[in-house]
Amino acid sequence: MFTGSNDRGMTSLKRDRNVSKADDRIHAIGEIEDLITHIGMVRLHADDVSLKVDLEKIQRNLLICIEGINDPYHKDYKISEEEIKLLSEKAAELKASYPMTAYEPLPGGCEASLRIDIARSVARRAERWLASSDKKYGGQPARKQYMNLLGDYLYNLARYTDYVDSKKPAKAVSAEPAKPVNEKVPVM
Repeated sequence: MFTGSNDRGMTSLKRDRNVSKADDRIHAIGEIEDLITHIGMVRLHADDVSLKVDLEKIQRNLLICIEGINDPYHKDYKISEEEIKLLSEKAAELKASYPMTAYEPLPGGCEASLRIDIARSVARRAERWLASSDKKYGGQPARKQYMNLLGDYLYNLARYTDYVDSKKPAKAVSAEPAKPVNEKVPVM
């Protein structure tokens, strides 16, 4: 939205006016907004209804994290211990559902896992900005714990997705070489 206010690199939080856009809280909010969007992309392309529900819940919890940074004294903007426990259990379930390998798999095993790995990378970056922000301004410890668990959950979701994809039958590849296209190229 264009406000025409020429903010000179400043913005506001609920209880703090004239905050530099270089402030760690603003960076943390921006990274979490990016993460919400990436998780939305994963959710959009997911086939599993229960996964879609889980991802939407995560997005809503991330909105609570943003509001908690924006207004740290509001009692409704806290991540509950129940949400932390639930995310931890989901990450553990995923980890137990695929065989561990002796090597660290590279992102890109399949398109779906690549989207999840991108979201995981953004989650880790958001976690670092949140830690920096909380170090300077204080914050809810449960919020940092949730962000850390979210990175684990997304990692395990990506590896599980790779595992499921590896069990699908390979797509048939044509044995015939590609036929050249006979197009006349205009001569200049």
